[in-house]
Amino acid sequence: MQEWTDFRYSSSAFEYDTAQAFTTGSNANGYTLTGLELAILQKASPPPGYTVSIYSNSGGNLGTNLGTLSNPSSLPTTGNSLSEFTSSSGISLDANTTYWVVLDVSSGEMNAGMNLKAGVGTGEDSNWGWTIADGSLWRDFDSTGAWTTYNDIWYMALKGHVK
Repeated sequence: MQEWTDFRYSSSAFEYDTAQAFTTGSNANGYTLTGLELAILQKASPPPGYTVSIYSNSGGNLGTNLGTLSNPSSLPTTGNSLSEFTSSSGISLDANTTYWVVLDVSSGEMNAGMNLKAGVGTGEDSNWGWTIADGSLWRDFDSTGAWTTYNDIWYMALKGHVK
């Protein structure tokens, strides 16, 4: 099973829900997302409640939840480690389509957050033709309202295979 990986950089706090768009490559059969890695650093104990899900895109905004990934058993407390979120059944993705990775926080905590590494570098793997959007979205963790555009880009690795 061949895998693809795509990297970019960002920062955020666990007091916000955040969303990062990505667009799949051109494989006519589509792809299966099996997991992703995020640079999340736990800065307080216990960590706040959160889920990581994949959403469809609807006119540049979040659409339907296509699947929630399993959280890692623990988050790193120091360094720049990546934490792996997995999907046991995989999430089906179409070719040349935009999707969203959503970090939905259920209990905000100012002192626990994502890795503080930030930037707008383009470390994308060009072999697969995937791209990660230049910017992300955020809103307060307890909001169900509109999302606000943010310039940072997440440090993440999308994992999966062609169908």
